[in-house]
Amino acid sequence: MLNLDLTQNIILSFEEILYSLSLAIIFASILSFTISKTTRLLVDPKQFYPLFLILIPTTTLTITIIKSSIALSLGLVGALSIIRFRTPIKEPEELAYIFIAIALGLGLGAGQYLITTIFLVIICLVMLVLRLTHINVFSQEKSEYVFIDLVINKKQNQNFDLIQLIKLIKSDIDNFQIKSLEENKQNLELTLLIKNFDYEKIEKVRKNLLDKFENLEISIFDHKKLIT
Repeated sequence: MLNLDLTQNIILSFEEILYSLSLAIIFASILSFTISKTTRLLVDPKQFYPLFLILIPTTTLTITIIKSSIALSLGLVGALSIIRFRTPIKEPEELAYIFIAIALGLGLGAGQYLITTIFLVIICLVMLVLRLTHINVFSQEKSEYVFIDLVINKKQNQNFDLIQLIKLIKSDIDNFQIKSLEENKQNLELTLLIKNFDYEKIEKVRKNLLDKFENLEISIFDHKKLIT
């Protein structure tokens, strides 16, 4: 008959915990730096560093502690079963980064330092190769495009009409796509992908939009920095 002792604990050394947490901080820095050079997201890549600096060491410490006790492991499973994440992940790439960070924390917490290090090296190399390949493809096609992010205050523009906005942009630019549209009670945020642009048309659209809408926020992203 199987005798499972839930009270059995494994004594952890302080040096082992400190070593795992140190590696977690180093891995968080390496992963954040690689993402900052390869990401395709329309966000500031610097935001990943504080996130990973918390997520990876926290995951590492959690796994390090619960692996010493079967009872703690079962308790963690029960606690996680009631957690619901209500913040949506808008980009699959962002979700992939979070899973990579969690995997690194799990590996370090389990004491699998060599395998985790090899995994990090392979992931970083893959991201760099994909980035370089993507840049070469676009340079061969000689295609240029920019992203324009518009934030419109609905209270200060009560007569706002999305169709009129699209027509206003179409009057100067033909080749564009709506990449995302977010709306709440206060603001409407619209992200546009404009292909084969020229600076004169972009400037003309910018002036027309600023004349049309009050307190309009406009952000223009170059394709060399951000790619989707």
